[in-house]
Amino acid sequence: MRGTKTKTKTALKPKRGELPAEFQARQVMARCQLAAARAYEKQQKQSLKEIAQLSVYKGASMDRRNRDWMIQNASADLAYIPDALTLIARERQLARDFPLAQSAIKAFKRNVVGNGIQTIPHAKKPDGTPNDAFNRTAEKEFRLWAESKLCHVEGKQTWRQIQRLAASEFFTVGEHLLMWSYTPHLRPDGSVDYSKPCGLQVQGFEPEQFDLRKLSEPETGFEIRGGIELDENFKTVAFHLYTRNPYDYLYRHAFVSTRYPAHRFCHYMEHDRVLQSRGVSQLTAVMGIFKDLERYNSATLTRALMEACIGLIIKSTLPVPFGSNQSPTLIPQPGIQAATSGGLNTADVAPGMVGKLLPGEDVETLVPTAAGNTYSPFIETNTRIAGAGLGMSYGQLMRLSTGNYSAARQDMLTDRQEIEPHQTLIIDDIIRPIYHRFIKLAVAEGRFDDVEGFDVNDFYENTHRYLEADYVPPAQTWIDPANEAQAAEVLLKLNLITREQLAASRGQKFEQIVNKKEIERKQMLAAGLQVTEDDNANERKANIIRAIFAAKEMDPKLVADIDMEKLAQDVGISPDALRPPTPASNNGNHKNNGKHIPRLPIVPTLTDGADGGDNSKVLPPYKRDGMPEIEDAFYPQADKSKPYPGFSE
Repeated sequence: MRGTKTKTKTALKPKRGELPAEFQARQVMARCQLAAARAYEKQQKQSLKEIAQLSVYKGASMDRRNRDWMIQNASADLAYIPDALTLIARERQLARDFPLAQSAIKAFKRNVVGNGIQTIPHAKKPDGTPNDAFNRTAEKEFRLWAESKLCHVEGKQTWRQIQRLAASEFFTVGEHLLMWSYTPHLRPDGSVDYSKPCGLQVQGFEPEQFDLRKLSEPETGFEIRGGIELDENFKTVAFHLYTRNPYDYLYRHAFVSTRYPAHRFCHYMEHDRVLQSRGVSQLTAVMGIFKDLERYNSATLTRALMEACIGLIIKSTLPVPFGSNQSPTLIPQPGIQAATSGGLNTADVAPGMVGKLLPGEDVETLVPTAAGNTYSPFIETNTRIAGAGLGMSYGQLMRLSTGNYSAARQDMLTDRQEIEPHQTLIIDDIIRPIYHRFIKLAVAEGRFDDVEGFDVNDFYENTHRYLEADYVPPAQTWIDPANEAQAAEVLLKLNLITREQLAASRGQKFEQIVNKKEIERKQMLAAGLQVTEDDNANERKANIIRAIFAAKEMDPKLVADIDMEKLAQDVGISPDALRPPTPASNNGNHKNNGKHIPRLPIVPTLTDGADGGDNSKVLPPYKRDGMPEIEDAFYPQADKSKPYPGFSE
């Protein structure tokens, strides 16, 4: 039977004092307006349908292929905040239970933060030179604070551990809140205890602690979006947070949030859209793929277990009479319970066994089979898709390298390009603001009063000069250290990179390297040990002195002003060792005004990095104005108008 539609209409009623004719006219007018509205609505739908079918962009067409494409226009907050708790719960479940999600989180922490982003104070004096005294004290005080768990409100984490937790939360749930507070460490007399770190403390908040029920603040009249109070310019004014996670263990407090001013917080999140209040996790786009991989992996494991099992089915063509004591042959002995959890009988099957069947019975073997070589391609393809969504290479996500050196290097360079913006983000959102707050509080505690040249009035007038610092991320691992070290050496020679940039790429500070090497050199010399760097430099000096000594043997007047004994002592060699050996014959020797001229030894040209190898050459034995051209070998760019520029210096 054809169904009929029942339309509900709101009947018009006569007004008080209205004539019947007036009432009928009003009814006719209402029907005409309703018909016109329906016709207009129908025309609009038809027009929109025609426009959609004729869309310029194929993605906007409403043909049969896109008809089931459900869309909804929504702002950043409308798209996320209503589903925030559901998304966060699913993201945390994946982080707990799914290995690939955990691998992605660990890779993000490992590359962005590593063992912590270092803060190197770099305060400057009014003339722009480094304020070394202030920097040394700032570095010592900040290290004392960062390496102590007193920097944490709960007293459980150091500054490095707080950074790693922030990176983990950012990747897992899209954001992390860090609130600072101040509790000075005082002596019994009320003075500051300088043996303990600065009283600055930080405390983390999870996104589940945002109060999603509040929509506005009565005192200010500002709206609240997802627990964040915004002014008329959408600037964050305050955070409305629960003191503890509402889903915490044994949480019995009333669900009343607290309003905290925004200047006490560091909100670590990435803005993907305009007017976005809350951070969205990178796992959001790939959690569906991860869940499908989890299901497929579980189903494949179940199938593999079934394929490893052998089942027996006993078939009988004769019915067993009701009440008969006859039973199938392959059953356990009386008193032995053998059945599956579902109640199916089980029996032991042993090699060489002979089973006796009843008349009309037959045994059929059940061996489940499935098509092979489908698991690995499915897992690899979907893992690569998920890695593309997360900005990670396949090797980074799976901890597996499948290509050659060039492919691995390309993947690593691409990963670095993804990681560097995240390092900048965590520095801008957390590390730099906390360091600035630390310096201001440390100055207020008087920790810089004894620093030479420090003026507290100048600090408050020119605070920016004292807050400057370098933030060194973790070192970038080299794939082939030998080749990359040679490439760095070439870049240094060509002046295409500075030593400071090279040290920063290794997660270090060039100034610290120089200072530490100087300390090591003094310690080794004090212990009577040879310094490799000094040996290389002395060898180059010795080669030069040998050449000078050879010139002196040829013409003492040439180098009469040079103290050969002192030169030899400077490089730690015997003067006798500098003398070139006297040849047994004149083969290969030359004469100059009747004097014997020995062939000069092999010496390096005075270029950076010369070590007597490929850059070395034999000094020319030919003569010019009665002397060998020693300066041509040592000073290829020397001014020829000067007689011997090298020896005159």
